[in-house]
Amino acid sequence: MSTALESIKKEAEVFVTKYNDALKAENMRGMSAAEADLLKIEEKYADTSMGEVFARCRAAADPMKAAVIQYDYFILSHKLVKQNGIPLKIELDDTRTKQIDLVKFGKYCGISPVWAYRVEKFNQLMALRAAKELKISDEEVKRIVNSFYMDELAKKIEMGGTPTSNNQICKQLQMVIDGFLFEDDGNGSNVYKVNSHDVAYLTMCYTRRGKQALTVAVAKNAFLHRLVMDVAHRLATGKVYGLQYQQIREKPVVAPQKPAEAPAEPADDPSPVAPEAAPEAAQEA
Repeated sequence: MSTALESIKKEAEVFVTKYNDALKAENMRGMSAAEADLLKIEEKYADTSMGEVFARCRAAADPMKAAVIQYDYFILSHKLVKQNGIPLKIELDDTRTKQIDLVKFGKYCGISPVWAYRVEKFNQLMALRAAKELKISDEEVKRIVNSFYMDELAKKIEMGGTPTSNNQICKQLQMVIDGFLFEDDGNGSNVYKVNSHDVAYLTMCYTRRGKQALTVAVAKNAFLHRLVMDVAHRLATGKVYGLQYQQIREKPVVAPQKPAEAPAEPADDPSPVAPEAAPEAAQEA
C-alpha cells in the first residue's frame, strides 16, 4: 500500500470511529452522517488506487498488455459486524479489488478506441444469435437490429454476420482481442489465440434470466467489456477458468458427551455394631 493510500485509510478510520460511537449512543443521525463521509473517503481511495495502477501500466512497454495482466486494483470498503443479529460496529476492509475499466484506461493512455467499438458490434451480433436460438420472430429481430444501443461508429464496423456456431464466435472474439492485445507469432497472426474454452466462458456468462416471464437478458456493452477483459487476462497469464456452485455445508462436529457418573454408594462401616439388647434381658436388668 502506497503512502497516499495509507493516509486516506487513516482518514477513513476517523469516520469509522464516529460511526461506531454514534451506534453505541443509538444516534441514527450521527451514524448516517459518518457513513456518508466514509463513502466519500472510500471513493477517494478507489480513485487514487486506480490512478496509481493506471500510471504504472502506462509506463510499461505495452500499456494495454500491462493493464490486462494487472487486471484489477485495491479498493476500500466497510462492513457491518453483527452478533446474534445485533449490529456491533463497522470495520474497514482494504482487501477487496475492482476490475480495471479497459476502455477508461485506453482513453487515459490516448489509445485508439476502435477495439471498444468492435466490442459493441460484437455485442449486437451475440444478441441476435440469442434471438435466433430462442426462435424470436423475424419482425422482432429487425427491431433488435434497429434499436440496439451502440455508438454510431460501432455500427460502421464490419465483423461478419450473426454467429451461428461456436467457431464463428471464436473468430469474432479473436478480432476483438486482436484490437488491443496483439503480438506477432512470426506469421502475421496473434500469439494470443482464443479457443473453445474462451467461447464457452463468454457464452455462459453472456445471458441471464430476464425480469419478465419467458425472457432472456443479454449483456450490456459495459458488462461485455468486462467479459472480454476476462478472456484477455486468461490469454496473457495462462490461467484457467473455474466453476462456482452451491456446496454441501459440513455440519460442525460435536464431541460426544460422556454420560454423567452415578454418585458412589457409601462404603460399609467395618466397625462392629453392638446388637440391641433383648427386651427380656433389659427387664431383668
